[in-house]
Amino acid sequence: MKPLILVIDDEEAIRLFLAATLEDENYEVITAATGGEGLELAKDRIPDLVLLDLMLPDMSGIQVLGGLKSSLPHICVVMITAYRETDTAVQAMKLDAFDS
Repeated sequence: MKPLILVIDDEEAIRLFLAATLEDENYEVITAATGGEGLELAKDRIPDLVLLDLMLPDMSGIQVLGGLKSSLPHICVVMITAYRETDTAVQAMKLDAFDS
């Protein structure tokens, strides 16, 4: 069985690019355009990894991270963003986002 990756990003081009790239590397990928949709998908099919955008139309990525960690505390989440915000990065790490 292929590892499952959930991509949560409101930018369709980014979702499509990440999905195609990861599928080429033999991962199964599901995508969501909103935080709410991503949280529902994560409950239905527990992913091995979540790639989560910081800025979403319905809630912040930090709020989604909190929701993911409260229901699936061991899930690995990598925050992605086009913005450089140190305070937000620190907040994400406090909520156990992956740090490398």
